[in-house]
Amino acid sequence: RRAVILLVALLPVLAVGVIGNMQIFNAYLLWARRDANLVLFGHVMPTSWLVSIDAAVSVGFIIVALGFWRWWALRRPMPAEITKMTIGLGFAVLALLSLAAGAGLAGAGKVGIGWLLAFHVLNSIGMANYIPVGLALYARAAPRALSGTMIGIFYMHLFMANNLVGWLGGLIERMPATQFWLLHAGLTAAAGMVLLAVARLFGTVLAPTADDDCG
Repeated sequence: RRAVILLVALLPVLAVGVIGNMQIFNAYLLWARRDANLVLFGHVMPTSWLVSIDAAVSVGFIIVALGFWRWWALRRPMPAEITKMTIGLGFAVLALLSLAAGAGLAGAGKVGIGWLLAFHVLNSIGMANYIPVGLALYARAAPRALSGTMIGIFYMHLFMANNLVGWLGGLIERMPATQFWLLHAGLTAAAGMVLLAVARLFGTVLAPTADDDCG
């Protein structure tokens, strides 16, 4: 089916879209330890707490996203999954721009922790509308006999992203932090534009069918 071919071809795009989120476990922690003011409520926060904060915020916004789209469906037509994913990448771009702005405004000083918290909130909103929605898309759009296989294929984009962020992470020592995070924002925005183009050009290929509605 054309949907399966299209979804497999989109894996590199999905990998690029998630690089900001995956960088949290790589260069982000090194950069935060070196350049961020991690004082929260008068106490110096270990960088490992950033991962814990991100996990808690991410779970919270997955619940919020589910509730929001259920509320939306009662009032307006539900957007296609790939449209939701594009919206998610928009928030992910804003998250990375917050890091770039914090680094730029800090200059030679330390980046305020507020910029980091803004990053985690915006990124969590974005990923709540990206990874779970993408998983649902891959499971639904494939033929039922291939749904389990397509779920496994979907997770390949995280493996691809891990390899990509490893290479990108090495640039943190060779370029200013503002440029580093702008690079990530630009790549994420490019992935979002590709998904937007796919939604416009191939929306009918990925649209739910009567069999989907019945199943």
